[in-house]
Amino acid sequence: MILKSVKIQNYRVYRGPEEFEIASGDKNVTVIQGTNDAGKTTMLNAITWCLYGKERTHKDQELYNSYTFDHSEIYEEIPVIVELKMEDSDGCEVTITRTSTFTKIDNEKCGAPENDFKIIKDNGNNDVFINSPNDYINAHLPVSLKDYFIFDGEQLTEFFSKNNGSIKEDVFNLSQVNLVKKSIDHVKTRLNDFITEERKKQPKLAKLRKDKLDCEDRLRNNKKELAETKSNITFYENKLNKLMDEFKNYGDNPLEIYEERDKLKNELTQRRKELSCKKIDYKKMLVDNFSKIYGYPILKEITDKGQQLKDDKYIPAPYRKDFLKSLLDDMVCICGKQLTKDSPEYKKIKELYEDTNDITDISEDINKLLGKVEAIMSNYPLNYKDVDDDIDDEILEIEEEISRLETKINEKDSEIKNSASREEIHNLDNEIANIENYKDEEHTKKGRLETKIEDDNSLLVKLKNELKKQSNEQEVINDLKIKIKFCEEVKSSLDFLYDNMVVKIHNKLQDLTTEEFKAYHWKDSYKQIVIDDNFNVKFIKNEGEVSATDPSAGTQLALAYSFITALNNLSGFELPLIVDTPLGRLDDPIRDNLGEYLPKYTKNKQLILLATENEYSGNFKNNILKYVGNSYKLDVIDEEGYDITKVI
Repeated sequence: MILKSVKIQNYRVYRGPEEFEIASGDKNVTVIQGTNDAGKTTMLNAITWCLYGKERTHKDQELYNSYTFDHSEIYEEIPVIVELKMEDSDGCEVTITRTSTFTKIDNEKCGAPENDFKIIKDNGNNDVFINSPNDYINAHLPVSLKDYFIFDGEQLTEFFSKNNGSIKEDVFNLSQVNLVKKSIDHVKTRLNDFITEERKKQPKLAKLRKDKLDCEDRLRNNKKELAETKSNITFYENKLNKLMDEFKNYGDNPLEIYEERDKLKNELTQRRKELSCKKIDYKKMLVDNFSKIYGYPILKEITDKGQQLKDDKYIPAPYRKDFLKSLLDDMVCICGKQLTKDSPEYKKIKELYEDTNDITDISEDINKLLGKVEAIMSNYPLNYKDVDDDIDDEILEIEEEISRLETKINEKDSEIKNSASREEIHNLDNEIANIENYKDEEHTKKGRLETKIEDDNSLLVKLKNELKKQSNEQEVINDLKIKIKFCEEVKSSLDFLYDNMVVKIHNKLQDLTTEEFKAYHWKDSYKQIVIDDNFNVKFIKNEGEVSATDPSAGTQLALAYSFITALNNLSGFELPLIVDTPLGRLDDPIRDNLGEYLPKYTKNKQLILLATENEYSGNFKNNILKYVGNSYKLDVIDEEGYDITKVI
């Protein structure tokens, strides 16, 4: 269905009647621009209400326009009308009109409305009223699929939070593959009915047929799963080969360089800490022992000189010099004998006097001093010179080790400079490990499925042989036999058709979603979008699989656009895409790309954007402008104190 125009009267802020046309064809984009609270979401609600009788979002205020209500007389009718003119696949104009007529009963409220919903089809000759309008809508614009063509961009990030079964069911409904599934279910029901009837007449034969049917279903499902598994294995092997070739470009083990450099850096940090501690300890030792260190040379000199005096036998002195002088002055020997200058005794004493050092006069004092110094030195805790030399050697050794480590780190940095970044190599290494895990899981799954298929093939041969034997032995009612055979053939054909449709839709949806997302999103780290059999959507990134709900809101929004527009392209319905707040929390690069590529991926679909002035601006506007067929602005005017929205 192609939407041609929208008409609104007395619907909330729209007093109207407001009527505007929707673009189609090559310029398939219609832009409706308005500020916050101008009525964009209200317009989305009006379209939804017209089609389905209920709004997308709940409103506390009354459905009718407040200005119209306040300016109406008591018991005057207030018609709320939304009319959509559309064109069906045959080119016939279809007018869909929903009306709620309220009657003002007092100045506060209206009574319950009278509702009317009608669809008129112009077949070219005359207007035809559709007898069951709700059935008509459900056949052409099903309510179950409204979230796939009428949606709020800001809430689109919650799309992948839906339960998986719901999304899968929606995909099958949109692609209409569910019609084939319903046909299969119907044929299978009839087949079971016939088998049940046969069972009553020929229980053993009926059971064989039922077992054969179940076995064939298992085989079909397992073969289908095996084909997908083999396809996945091929995909992962090709991916792995490419990644391994890329990894080899960086050398045998590029991460080893980074690990060795880290180890060297850790060691360097430790040695620098050790050097700092040594220097701090050395300074502390100097401060704590300053007086001892300062006095050490003097004490050492005293002990050295004292030792020299002892070696020269001046300490202890056998006699003092002043004593010898007194003998010479008194001319009396120590024995009391008088001396003469010419006597040998006098000469001997004089010789001793001249050879005796003056220090002998104070030898006792010196001896006492040396005793005290020796006492101090014996309790001295510090051999300053030895400690100083030891610490100097240790500091020098650490400094040499630091220099050696710095040289090695510089060598590693030179190697790294010519290689990829550590993050790139790490991501690549992780991706290889993840892909290998996926491949191993698929190989395990493949072996399990092959075993099941082999067992069921053997069982099927036995069942067919037994069935043939039973059919030959027992008389079978021809009518039932013909019906069962016909149902089996129809089911087999439908199963084949269904399986092929599901695979093609799945693969096309996955490829198209990936293609669109890469066009919208600026990050190369998102390698591929993967959609599993239950239509769960995941990212393949450098670091492996990531759930669709894990990345930022902007990335989720870009993915949701990709998925929904891709699904719309595969849809069996002609659905216009109507988006409120289309850019939500998207960053500028994605906004710009969305403006350029969204119209291309919705080429055969009408695209209606309800956007703010901030959204419809810049590169987004420049990129999408060439696809815009119609452009409107929601203008809020003040009419006697009431806010009324007009479509300009």
